[in-house]
Amino acid sequence: MKKLVSIVAIALLVLTGCTSNLMNSIYNNEEKITSDTNSYNLNEAEQKIEEQKFSGTIEFEGMDTIWTFNSEEDTEIDMTYLFKVSRGKAKLVLISPDETLTTLIETTKNSDAKDYAVNQIPIKKGLNRIKLVAANNAKIEFDININYGTFDELGM
Repeated sequence: MKKLVSIVAIALLVLTGCTSNLMNSIYNNEEKITSDTNSYNLNEAEQKIEEQKFSGTIEFEGMDTIWTFNSEEDTEIDMTYLFKVSRGKAKLVLISPDETLTTLIETTKNSDAKDYAVNQIPIKKGLNRIKLVAANNAKIEFDININYGTFDELGM
């Protein structure tokens, strides 16, 4: 019986470690990030969408689509944001209709993000997506405002 319990405990540790490593391996994998899929571990999520504003505090690793916009033309739109990481690392990436990936924001716990900033987002005709990508069980506080498109809560 002790052997069986030991084997199960070791197997659970190995599987948990593999899942975490799998989520962390996504962070620099452009092919996975630009795909239509989402893969993540989401812990302690407090998030809210009000009209064109998405805010929250989460523990997250992997990738999930948080915003989509089907544009009728090439244009640029503003994104106002506060994006703080107190553990791990995280980024917001734009995926254009041709699957071109553009990093909009990338930060770690050592980054100096204390106030709101504005980025111009280069939008192409067709379906544009923003994904949150994070590693090392990132703890993230965010407040993002974009006047076009649709936000979706993480894990939905």
